[in-house]
Amino acid sequence: MRAVTTMTCAKSGVRLERSLSPWTTHLFIAALTFVTPMGAADSARAQSARADYDVVILNGRVMDPESGLDAVRNVGVRDGRIEVVSSESLQGRTTLDAHGLVVSPGFIDLHQHGQDRENDEAKAADGVTTALELETGVADVDAWYAVRARNALINFGASSGHIPVRMAVMHDPGRFLPSLAVLPPIAPPPPRNFSRSRRGLRRA
Repeated sequence: MRAVTTMTCAKSGVRLERSLSPWTTHLFIAALTFVTPMGAADSARAQSARADYDVVILNGRVMDPESGLDAVRNVGVRDGRIEVVSSESLQGRTTLDAHGLVVSPGFIDLHQHGQDRENDEAKAADGVTTALELETGVADVDAWYAVRARNALINFGASSGHIPVRMAVMHDPGRFLPSLAVLPPIAPPPPRNFSRSRRGLRRA
Protein backbone atom coordinates (compact mmCIF):
# COMPACT_ATOMS: atom_id res chain seq x y z
CA MET A 1 0.00 0.00 0.00
CA ARG A 2 1.28 3.47 -0.91
CA ALA A 3 -0.04 6.91 -0.06
CA VAL A 4 0.09 10.22 -1.89
CA THR A 5 1.42 13.15 0.10
CA THR A 6 0.75 16.70 -1.05
CA MET A 7 2.19 19.71 0.72
CA THR A 8 2.51 23.37 -0.28
CA CYS A 9 5.05 25.77 1.14
CA ALA A 10 3.32 29.07 1.85
CA LYS A 11 6.47 31.15 1.37
CA SER A 12 7.92 29.57 -1.78
CA GLY A 13 4.72 28.18 -3.31
CA VAL A 14 6.46 24.88 -3.92
CA ARG A 15 3.93 22.07 -4.22
CA LEU A 16 4.88 18.47 -3.52
CA GLU A 17 2.66 15.59 -4.56
CA ARG A 18 4.41 12.25 -4.53
CA SER A 19 3.71 8.60 -3.85
CA LEU A 20 5.46 7.35 -0.71
CA SER A 21 5.41 4.19 1.34
CA PRO A 22 3.41 4.46 4.61
CA TRP A 23 6.46 4.70 6.89
CA THR A 24 8.04 7.37 4.73
CA THR A 25 4.75 9.27 4.53
CA HIS A 26 4.56 9.29 8.33
CA LEU A 27 7.95 10.89 8.73
CA PHE A 28 7.61 13.09 5.66
CA ILE A 29 4.39 14.72 6.84
CA ALA A 30 5.73 15.12 10.37
CA ALA A 31 8.70 17.03 9.02
CA LEU A 32 6.65 19.25 6.70
CA THR A 33 4.25 20.64 9.24
CA PHE A 34 4.65 24.34 9.76
CA VAL A 35 3.99 26.07 6.46
CA THR A 36 1.63 28.60 8.08
CA PRO A 37 2.29 30.92 11.03
CA MET A 38 1.69 29.32 14.41
CA GLY A 39 -0.09 32.30 15.88
CA ALA A 40 -2.75 32.38 13.18
CA ALA A 41 -3.33 28.65 13.50
CA ASP A 42 -3.70 28.76 17.28
CA SER A 43 -6.10 31.69 17.14
CA ALA A 44 -8.44 29.75 14.84
CA ARG A 45 -8.33 26.46 16.69
CA ALA A 46 -11.74 26.89 18.38
CA GLN A 47 -13.48 26.95 15.01
CA SER A 48 -11.20 24.44 13.28
CA ALA A 49 -10.96 21.80 16.02
CA ARG A 50 -14.40 20.45 15.15
CA ALA A 51 -13.65 20.14 11.42
CA ASP A 52 -12.42 17.08 9.60
CA TYR A 53 -8.95 17.20 8.08
CA ASP A 54 -7.15 15.26 5.41
CA VAL A 55 -4.34 14.43 7.83
CA VAL A 56 -4.14 14.83 11.59
CA ILE A 57 -0.90 14.50 13.57
CA LEU A 58 -1.70 13.86 17.20
CA ASN A 59 0.20 14.15 20.47
CA GLY A 60 3.50 15.31 19.00
CA ARG A 61 5.93 17.69 20.63
CA VAL A 62 5.46 20.64 18.29
CA MET A 63 8.53 22.85 17.97
CA ASP A 64 8.51 26.01 15.87
CA PRO A 65 11.58 28.28 16.08
CA GLU A 66 9.75 31.22 14.49
CA SER A 67 7.03 31.46 17.14
CA GLY A 68 8.92 29.81 20.00
CA LEU A 69 6.23 27.17 20.45
CA ASP A 70 7.46 24.03 22.21
CA ALA A 71 4.54 21.99 23.50
CA VAL A 72 2.46 18.90 22.85
CA ARG A 73 -0.10 19.81 20.19
CA ASN A 74 -2.32 18.31 17.51
CA VAL A 75 -1.86 19.40 13.89
CA GLY A 76 -4.59 19.45 11.24
CA VAL A 77 -3.72 19.41 7.52
CA ARG A 78 -6.20 20.17 4.73
CA ASP A 79 -5.44 20.45 1.00
CA GLY A 80 -1.74 20.17 1.70
CA ARG A 81 -1.63 23.09 4.12
CA ILE A 82 -1.58 23.41 7.90
CA GLU A 83 -5.01 24.58 9.00
CA VAL A 84 -4.65 24.36 12.75
CA VAL A 85 -2.20 23.66 15.57
CA SER A 86 -4.31 22.96 18.61
CA SER A 87 -4.34 21.46 22.09
CA GLU A 88 -7.88 20.25 21.40
CA SER A 89 -8.80 16.92 19.85
CA LEU A 90 -8.79 16.79 16.03
CA GLN A 91 -10.19 14.27 13.56
CA GLY A 92 -9.11 13.49 10.03
CA ARG A 93 -9.23 10.87 7.30
CA THR A 94 -5.63 9.90 8.08
CA THR A 95 -4.39 10.02 11.66
CA LEU A 96 -0.75 9.79 12.73
CA ASP A 97 0.13 9.33 16.39
CA ALA A 98 3.34 11.29 17.04
CA HIS A 99 3.46 10.57 20.77
CA GLY A 100 7.07 10.75 21.92
CA LEU A 101 8.17 12.35 18.62
CA VAL A 102 9.10 15.89 17.65
CA VAL A 103 6.98 17.59 14.99
CA SER A 104 8.92 20.46 13.46
CA PRO A 105 9.55 22.39 10.25
CA GLY A 106 11.51 20.39 7.71
CA PHE A 107 15.30 20.57 7.79
CA ILE A 108 17.30 22.18 4.96
CA ASP A 109 20.45 20.47 3.67
CA LEU A 110 22.72 23.05 2.03
CA HIS A 111 25.33 20.58 0.75
CA GLN A 112 23.69 17.64 -0.99
CA HIS A 113 25.14 15.90 -4.03
CA GLY A 114 22.60 13.05 -3.95
CA GLN A 115 19.89 14.65 -6.09
CA ASP A 116 17.64 11.76 -7.08
CA ARG A 117 14.55 9.89 -5.88
CA GLU A 118 16.48 7.35 -3.80
CA ASN A 119 18.29 10.08 -1.87
CA ASP A 120 15.06 12.04 -1.49
CA GLU A 121 13.39 9.10 0.24
CA ALA A 122 16.27 8.73 2.69
CA LYS A 123 16.29 12.45 3.44
CA ALA A 124 12.53 12.62 3.93
CA ALA A 125 12.84 9.81 6.48
CA ASP A 126 15.42 11.97 8.31
CA GLY A 127 13.15 15.02 8.31
CA VAL A 128 14.99 16.85 5.49
CA THR A 129 12.49 18.54 3.20
CA THR A 130 14.85 20.72 1.14
CA ALA A 131 18.11 19.50 -0.43
CA LEU A 132 20.36 22.09 -2.08
CA GLU A 133 23.41 21.59 -4.28
CA LEU A 134 25.34 24.70 -3.28
CA GLU A 135 28.93 23.46 -3.15
CA THR A 136 29.95 22.33 -6.63
CA GLY A 137 26.74 23.62 -8.19
CA VAL A 138 25.64 22.60 -11.68
CA ALA A 139 26.65 23.61 -15.19
CA ASP A 140 23.24 23.98 -16.85
CA VAL A 141 20.84 25.23 -14.18
CA ASP A 142 17.71 25.15 -16.37
CA ALA A 143 18.34 21.58 -17.55
CA TRP A 144 19.08 20.43 -13.99
CA TYR A 145 15.82 21.90 -12.68
CA ALA A 146 13.85 20.30 -15.52
CA VAL A 147 15.19 16.85 -14.64
CA ARG A 148 14.68 17.25 -10.89
CA ALA A 149 11.12 18.51 -11.34
CA ARG A 150 10.14 15.18 -12.90
CA ASN A 151 11.08 12.96 -9.95
CA ALA A 152 11.74 15.08 -6.86
CA LEU A 153 10.08 14.02 -3.61
CA ILE A 154 11.27 17.04 -1.63
CA ASN A 155 12.18 20.66 -2.33
CA PHE A 156 15.40 21.16 -4.26
CA GLY A 157 17.73 23.84 -5.59
CA ALA A 158 21.19 24.42 -7.00
CA SER A 159 23.70 27.17 -7.60
CA SER A 160 25.52 27.86 -10.85
CA GLY A 161 28.78 25.97 -10.42
CA HIS A 162 32.01 27.92 -10.51
CA ILE A 163 33.95 24.89 -11.83
CA PRO A 164 31.94 24.47 -15.07
CA VAL A 165 31.96 28.25 -15.58
CA ARG A 166 35.74 28.37 -15.34
CA MET A 167 36.02 25.35 -17.65
CA ALA A 168 33.83 27.10 -20.22
CA VAL A 169 35.89 30.29 -20.05
CA MET A 170 39.15 28.34 -20.35
CA HIS A 171 37.74 26.05 -23.09
CA ASP A 172 38.66 23.03 -21.02
CA PRO A 173 37.49 19.81 -22.74
CA GLY A 174 36.85 17.98 -19.44
CA ARG A 175 33.34 16.56 -19.02
CA PHE A 176 32.88 17.06 -15.26
CA LEU A 177 36.16 18.30 -13.76
CA PRO A 178 38.98 20.21 -15.43
CA SER A 179 41.18 18.03 -17.58
CA LEU A 180 44.17 20.43 -17.27
CA ALA A 181 44.67 19.96 -21.01
CA VAL A 182 44.57 23.71 -21.63
CA LEU A 183 47.23 24.53 -19.04
CA PRO A 184 50.80 24.99 -20.23
CA PRO A 185 53.24 22.34 -19.02
CA ILE A 186 55.01 23.16 -15.79
CA ALA A 187 58.74 23.37 -16.40
CA PRO A 188 61.03 21.72 -13.84
CA PRO A 189 63.24 24.08 -11.84
CA PRO A 190 66.73 24.70 -13.19
CA PRO A 191 69.32 22.28 -11.74
CA ARG A 192 71.23 25.14 -10.13
CA ASN A 193 68.21 26.25 -8.09
CA PHE A 194 67.50 22.67 -7.11
CA SER A 195 71.09 22.22 -5.91
CA ARG A 196 70.88 25.35 -3.81
CA SER A 197 67.67 24.15 -2.21
CA ARG A 198 69.23 20.79 -1.41
CA ARG A 199 72.28 22.41 0.20
CA GLY A 200 70.00 24.64 2.24
CA LEU A 201 68.09 21.66 3.55
CA ARG A 202 71.32 19.92 4.56
CA ARG A 203 72.50 22.95 6.54
CA ALA A 204 69.14 23.19 8.28
